[in-house]
Amino acid sequence: MKHFLTVQYLSFCVSTCLPTMNKFTLRFRKHHLFTFLLLCLSIVAGLLLCETVLRFSFPNSNYIWPPHLKTGFRVHQNDMPGISGQSRFTINSLGIRGDELAPSQTYRFLTIGGSTTECLYLDDSETWPYLLQQTLNENIPNQIFWVGNAGMSGKTTRHHLAAMQYLPLKEMRIDSIILLIGINDYSIRLSQDEDYDPNFLSKPDSMNDLLYETFTGGSYPDPNGPYIKKTAIWQMLKKFKRTVLRVGTQDNIQDLYGKVYANWRQHRQQAAEIRNELPDLSSALEEYARNINKMIDIAREKSIRLIFITQPTIWKPGLPDELDALLWMGGVGNYQKDSGKVYYSVEALERGMKKYNDTLLKICQERHVESIDLAPMLDKDTTVFYDDVHFNKNGAQKVSRILSNYVLGLDLHYRR
Repeated sequence: MKHFLTVQYLSFCVSTCLPTMNKFTLRFRKHHLFTFLLLCLSIVAGLLLCETVLRFSFPNSNYIWPPHLKTGFRVHQNDMPGISGQSRFTINSLGIRGDELAPSQTYRFLTIGGSTTECLYLDDSETWPYLLQQTLNENIPNQIFWVGNAGMSGKTTRHHLAAMQYLPLKEMRIDSIILLIGINDYSIRLSQDEDYDPNFLSKPDSMNDLLYETFTGGSYPDPNGPYIKKTAIWQMLKKFKRTVLRVGTQDNIQDLYGKVYANWRQHRQQAAEIRNELPDLSSALEEYARNINKMIDIAREKSIRLIFITQPTIWKPGLPDELDALLWMGGVGNYQKDSGKVYYSVEALERGMKKYNDTLLKICQERHVESIDLAPMLDKDTTVFYDDVHFNKNGAQKVSRILSNYVLGLDLHYRR
């Protein structure tokens, strides 16, 4: 009887509380549904706001360097002969190393190339593009010259093509482009060995990848891709991913003091093998020629004067030991990161560089384009170079004097 009463009591309690519990559960569910919907709306609103801010703050502009970048370097004379002390590296609002553009400038040069144009470890005022600007302004009083430096380490003629095609050259009112090229095309061909693809630019996605490598600003969505991949948020995340993945690669290995050069030189000195015979460079030279011809076509379409420059090096037969100790280039594989790689001899490197320079000069002659054969004009020692190819302070001055003498002999007219 006692158990019966207990069961009856529990039944009564359940029947009494059930409507109340149902109401509470309904209110609880409605509250959570409202919270969930509010959260979803907040996320959507946040994404829309973020998309708007990104599109406004970072328009689809192409910058070689991040605008207004300011940094500096301090290298030791022993690590880089001919360079010492503090140097400034500053970028203007257009993502170019150099002065800001001004309406008073009557003739504008843009220099394009790799690290031998960039002059990373030299002060802004010591680079050959800036010295060229200074000399021209001192010697031609009726014109005001501007020379911008769009050089960046590791870039090849593939990247130079993208730069010439996508930089706002018309808006910048560029009159002439000076290109010091060849060393990176050659170096990458040797390092990639049998994996080198001379037909890279013919692949469907090659230009999109190339734009990311050429420019540090802007977004390059696939016009045929889904909408989400065209958003500024997606492009920002994609650029962040690429930046993170590139940490530690050739694009991000320069350091404040240039100490990394000691490691690279040691890697060459510890080479597993020194080869004196070059691989077949014919397909790479054909691509090099195609890229040069395309650059000429682009310049003529945009009515821009071109001046090509051959790449000088310190390489020569019988290079003294003290100069040989400064070398680090000419390896196969990721030789800058890993030791024990195969390298090419100084004699082989010189022969290959001459093939690239000769290819450039031949095209310029055939297509009636201006060129300066700079390579044989410079001494192959530390009065010019601090390693295989890079100019020290005195070397940049010599390059500037040669270019200045050439430009001063040109008919430079005011064109606006």
